[in-house]
Amino acid sequence: MIIILLVSYTEKVEEPKPLIEIYQLNKRIVSHEGEPFVFTEEMTEMDPEFTNAYKDILRVTDDGKWTPNGAFKAVQSDLQQTPLISDDEIKGFDFTTNQLLLNENACSYFGIIKTINDPYPDTQLVMTINKKTFFNFYRAGTMSKWRIGNSYYVIHCDLVFSNEVIKDNARLNRKNTLRFSKDSLSLDSIFWERKPHLKQDTTFYNAFKRAGKIIDE
Repeated sequence: MIIILLVSYTEKVEEPKPLIEIYQLNKRIVSHEGEPFVFTEEMTEMDPEFTNAYKDILRVTDDGKWTPNGAFKAVQSDLQQTPLISDDEIKGFDFTTNQLLLNENACSYFGIIKTINDPYPDTQLVMTINKKTFFNFYRAGTMSKWRIGNSYYVIHCDLVFSNEVIKDNARLNRKNTLRFSKDSLSLDSIFWERKPHLKQDTTFYNAFKRAGKIIDE
């Protein structure tokens, strides 16, 4: 008597890693920081173009400063249809330096000369994981007169190390990186900025961990 045992098993299928992308918005989002700035008739008559551009977004923060660049919250419907920077252009994040490593094409959007199409000098951008927003920040213009409020921002990419040869080890590579900052006194005094601890942002950290894009921590 031959007994045939049929053993069935389910082979574990590895789930695809989630995609991290960076999007520009389809509209300017008004900050929830501070209070709306009230334009007087005299100011409007003096500079109607400025009033028209900033009447809905200029805020007065708690310290009395003017800025259109306060903290903001974006949702999926606020995103443009296609990403500014795709997943394969994002090489990883170094939590020891707060630097995002990009490829050369993606880095070109963050050169000294601004190439992102936006009527405002400081551009609102959003990071997503599988199209779900998880991190809002600004691409701060190098010639902008506005301070950044309580929000993360990057200024430029590939400035000091523009001639550095790309290394195989991403951890040793400083070319094509964006450094995230927060709480600078102003863009005129960026050396006073505080170094944020993005590893403490569990949503941000877990997104890069799930995507397998942590360079160092």
